[in-house]
Amino acid sequence: MTHATAQFSFPTHVEVGPGVLSNLPTHVKRFGSKPYLVTDAGIAQLPIWNQLLETLRASNIPWEMTDQISPNPLASECEAAAQHFRSTGCDVIVGFGGGSALDGAKGIAVMANHAGRLVEYDDALGGYERIEDTIPPLICIPTTAGTGSEVGRSTVVIDEETKQCGVVDPVDASAIQTAAEREGATITAILTTHSHWDHAGGNVELKKRCASVEVVYGGAGDGVAGCTKELSDGDTFALGNSTVQVISTPCHTPGHICYLVDGNVFTGDTMFVSGCGNFNSGTPAQMAQAFQKLLALPDETKVWVGHEYTCKNCRFALFAEPDNEEIQRRLKWAESCHSWTVPSTIGDEKRCNPFARLGSLPMFENEPGGPAERMRLVRKAKDDWGRR
Repeated sequence: MTHATAQFSFPTHVEVGPGVLSNLPTHVKRFGSKPYLVTDAGIAQLPIWNQLLETLRASNIPWEMTDQISPNPLASECEAAAQHFRSTGCDVIVGFGGGSALDGAKGIAVMANHAGRLVEYDDALGGYERIEDTIPPLICIPTTAGTGSEVGRSTVVIDEETKQCGVVDPVDASAIQTAAEREGATITAILTTHSHWDHAGGNVELKKRCASVEVVYGGAGDGVAGCTKELSDGDTFALGNSTVQVISTPCHTPGHICYLVDGNVFTGDTMFVSGCGNFNSGTPAQMAQAFQKLLALPDETKVWVGHEYTCKNCRFALFAEPDNEEIQRRLKWAESCHSWTVPSTIGDEKRCNPFARLGSLPMFENEPGGPAERMRLVRKAKDDWGRR
């Protein structure tokens, strides 16, 4: 049997095949002279770890290392290792292990030449804009199949300062509890956008399962199951080290609300990717006003929606605005995803959501009326189109 090796660039350079570990010294010398090795305590006890070290020794390459990466990497571990990296004169980072070791290596790379705390560079908080200095070269060597961490930029690291989390619309209490336990997080709050069972149906059960839940939030007058604190437009509350702001968006239900936190907005059934919710309990004017509030947020705000209707919504959006190249690209992308399409951004919705583009749709260019009337017409057109 013949075994072949292969190389790819995405631009991430990838090498696969038997014996490619022997190429490590070549890549280390290409980027620097002294690697910083990152792994976990379990991997450090295995023969394959010794094989890596022997490969470096044979090429007279010195190294420093940490094997103190937890199964769910902690920010403090990355920050401490980054300080070790700097103090020992290393110039290239080598992650070796499963997803946790590779995620840890990425966190160390970010902090190698940056001050502060790792959470400050979280992409969801706009942290990429704070990365001003260079990031050392990073070589990732996976020892497991399927993690994917070696070819992606993302990393999962827990901020252990609070480990508190809130959950939005937890309809499946068991799944939410399992996810929180896996991440080592403590659920202290339930944030409910509205009262429908497919958003609030797990509130009571999750509170029973997790004694740490201190409060169940819901919109004033919406009748959210298990609600212990009703909220109104402009209210704020603390969640860990973050501040959550409430945006009232009644229409789909009388007390529907959205939550804005750290550059993310959770829109429930008000705004969807390229769509909006039904006007079950409100008027077109209310939905138009709700959209105006959301569209006033910064374009880079990430939009987390309540349902995955993206492909169908984009098809209607293209029907409503057939020459919109942004919508054409979004539909093609969504149909090729075979997975979740969230989050979107406010900027994306301004370009691709017909309910956010009431003044730009050619199908209504000769129609009189303001935002409320146009919202009514677009909603009717969407409903009629869906029944075809």
